[in-house]
Amino acid sequence: MINMELPEGLKNRISAGEIVTSGVCPLHCEYCYIPKHSSMKEMHKKIEEDIVSNKIFDTIEKFYGKDMQHLGFWGTEPYLTLPLLQTKIEYILDRFPKLSTTNLSTSGLLDQQILIDYIVELERICKLKDRTYSMDVQISVDGPSWITDKNRQEGASDAVPKALYKLVGLLNNCKLDKVKVDIRFKSTISIDNMREFNKQISLIDEYFKYFSVMEDTFLKESKNTNVKLQEGSGSPTIVVPGKYIVQDGKDFAQYLYNLKRLGYGSSYEDRFHRSFDMGYDISDRRTTTCSGANSNFGISGNNIMLCHRSFFYDNKEYVDSILKDNNIENWDVSLFESGSLKNIQKYFIVDSTDTDALIRFIYAARSYHDFWKMQNSYIRAMVMEMARSSQAEERFLHDSAYVDLFAAFINTATSCPMENLLNTGSLQTIPISLIRFFANGAFAIIVEGFEKKYGIYANELRTRGKQNE
Repeated sequence: MINMELPEGLKNRISAGEIVTSGVCPLHCEYCYIPKHSSMKEMHKKIEEDIVSNKIFDTIEKFYGKDMQHLGFWGTEPYLTLPLLQTKIEYILDRFPKLSTTNLSTSGLLDQQILIDYIVELERICKLKDRTYSMDVQISVDGPSWITDKNRQEGASDAVPKALYKLVGLLNNCKLDKVKVDIRFKSTISIDNMREFNKQISLIDEYFKYFSVMEDTFLKESKNTNVKLQEGSGSPTIVVPGKYIVQDGKDFAQYLYNLKRLGYGSSYEDRFHRSFDMGYDISDRRTTTCSGANSNFGISGNNIMLCHRSFFYDNKEYVDSILKDNNIENWDVSLFESGSLKNIQKYFIVDSTDTDALIRFIYAARSYHDFWKMQNSYIRAMVMEMARSSQAEERFLHDSAYVDLFAAFINTATSCPMENLLNTGSLQTIPISLIRFFANGAFAIIVEGFEKKYGIYANELRTRGKQNE
């Protein structure tokens, strides 16, 4: 149990985990970071074996002891092994008495009865044990047909709402007392999608109407008080890290401007708001970062890793197959070839029985989560150098408060330690592509409307920075 080996300040912080539950996927999304290969069928069989034999739960206990509170089902499509996991519900709850939440992300295109059967069994077991539980379901869908069907699969834009309405009807027939079900959407759009929005602004209304219709229908049809849909969760995120050039950043800025013109907000404005309006403590970096290798870790087979973004990288046969296949068009393939993956495999995918290696791993990860002077300094230096070479707004050269805000925003709202490792080889340095993407007008749009607060926050940023030097 790793918490027993950690200093007092970190004990009990590690409480969440994500396990790989599937190795194959019925879809082939354009922007998916997982290169698809036939070798994944064998990986899927191994994943099933680890569930049946309880090996995956043995690994969890080696690392977390009995302290696991939140468990995520990740991989490609969790519905594929949900029936297997359903047979393990009582075993899991007995083994991890503090466990109170399970989350999963699905395409929403498989039979919804699979999820219903799992929830019904979860409710039955929770009643027997007098446990309350939350089931969080994320449905991946990118909007109307011209986006979703292009990005994901022909017909997916029609199939997902139908699946949601079927799920609502089935949940209406479930008597839930101990289990709460929270549903939300996850939308991802590409730079090409944004350009379509910019060419024909009315498509923005069409996009948001697609989600509002689903939300309205849900509110009208849902009768189960233990089932909720998160309103506004259809606000899209961008494909990351991407290979963004200056023009992409300008097009992104135009897209954000058009959103604002039509009265819509963006998820990035929300992130800015949370980072600054809620008041953050610059000395406590961990409150503003992602949970990967912070409170949450990825678990695959006998290994512990940063998060679900690391899944499949510990499988040598899969990685070798990807490198040998010249017909795979995927962002991660170039990363496999660059050598970044070897660094991750050596230092950031660790055997759960090797306590010394685990402590070294956590120590390294904490350098990302606990300190950010170097990270902010890196962003400041890079964005100013990019401004000098016309790769970023000129404003970065003469407005130091703006530069400070930008660095803090990028490091809180967009940074991912796993993407950093894959693309730059360092936990601390964000891909230049992302900096460029936000530094060509997008960040200016994001802070617009917060100008009065912006000055206050910039002063606070400087003051707190000096206090912590």
